[in-house]
Amino acid sequence: MSHSRMVPIRRRAGAAAFLAIAACAAVFLSFPAHAKSEREPLGLCAGADDEIRLDLRVSGVRSPDGEVAIVLYGGRAKDFLAKGAWVNRVRVPALKGTVETCLLAPQPGQYAIALYHDEDANGKLNKTWIGIPDEGFGFSNDAPAPLRAPRFDEAAFTAGTGDNPLEITLRY
Repeated sequence: MSHSRMVPIRRRAGAAAFLAIAACAAVFLSFPAHAKSEREPLGLCAGADDEIRLDLRVSGVRSPDGEVAIVLYGGRAKDFLAKGAWVNRVRVPALKGTVETCLLAPQPGQYAIALYHDEDANGKLNKTWIGIPDEGFGFSNDAPAPLRAPRFDEAAFTAGTGDNPLEITLRY
């Protein structure tokens, strides 16, 4: 598609785009204010051989301020980003550049992750006055979220027993 075709689409979608971004930000406000903040190095998850370990590397962290809040959702599409529908969650201290941590999943299967950089550690995703996220956010598979939150199938991955390496890039 040429650039000239994209400009009119963006102009027509202006108000709707801002509402979609605000809705996405509202989902992030449901992230937990406090959770486990223990940090384990990538590949060194503690646990039995038959556990499902998600070795997570979050890149693009712009500052060492605050924490990175990570929420793991199970295999039901209707639960993805739904308040209280998570299967595991963790908050880890932010490090400029890359943060590495481990999450445990309850059983082999499909999952999706949503996360954000809570730079001021206030337990919520801050937004600009027009509702656009003011702190970094990301999803498993680096699922795109240009005008809306991604669907479950865009962020879903399959995890089996043992170590499951995952990489997510924060977007600011």
